[in-house]
Amino acid sequence: SAFAAAMLGGCATAPWAEEPGDVCDFEFPFSNDYDIINRTTFRWDDSYVTNSPTEYRQEIAGPLSALAASSYGFRLFTDIRSLMGMGFPPERVVRCYGDDLRYDEPKYGRDRVGYTIASRQCEIPGEDFQIVMVVVRGTFGRDEWISNVNLANSWGEKPDPDPEAMPHYHEGFSKAADSVLEALADYVASNRIDLAKAKFLLTGHSRGAAVANIIGARLDTAAEEGKGPFAAVRPSNVFAYTF
Repeated sequence: SAFAAAMLGGCATAPWAEEPGDVCDFEFPFSNDYDIINRTTFRWDDSYVTNSPTEYRQEIAGPLSALAASSYGFRLFTDIRSLMGMGFPPERVVRCYGDDLRYDEPKYGRDRVGYTIASRQCEIPGEDFQIVMVVVRGTFGRDEWISNVNLANSWGEKPDPDPEAMPHYHEGFSKAADSVLEALADYVASNRIDLAKAKFLLTGHSRGAAVANIIGARLDTAAEEGKGPFAAVRPSNVFAYTF
């Protein structure tokens, strides 16, 4: 498999490693078969997020691909176990899946998406920042498939839609991103995370990739415009790896 995963044991020092970092364990389901769990390892070091987010880095892409896959095993808590493998404490994990996703609520309706948010302190001596991980699940169920084809429904349903006012983003993905950002704003506030220092890592597969990309763009825009709950975020601290 192109994705990676492993078990609950957490990170163990790898004396044979050619690169710095710990070997971390990840888990994810095999396709749609929740009776089969894939397990693998990637190396992780917090120094990876001290580099520029505008340069592709394979050492970040590998672990985040595993986390994107782990979100499909939310019923088996593979998302939490994979995050624990990277050192994220379970008490700092919030997730929205299953019955928590209200596709009939008026604000977002079917344009919702499953996600996991986690954070922890950087483990580099002398460094002072928190890592905030946002993992967005791909399409799950009929309602989200309907959202996938919601390119611009609200605009198109107007009696005489103005071509100049056509949305710049896919409506279903954009509204789903807003729903996650709303939860993320509550999360950083309740955990008293210093946004000026926080390193945001965003990942997802398929629908989750589209949504995570938009979240990254929203964080960058908020920082550049200095508006909203994420005005203090620095674009140099936003890493988005989507699949």
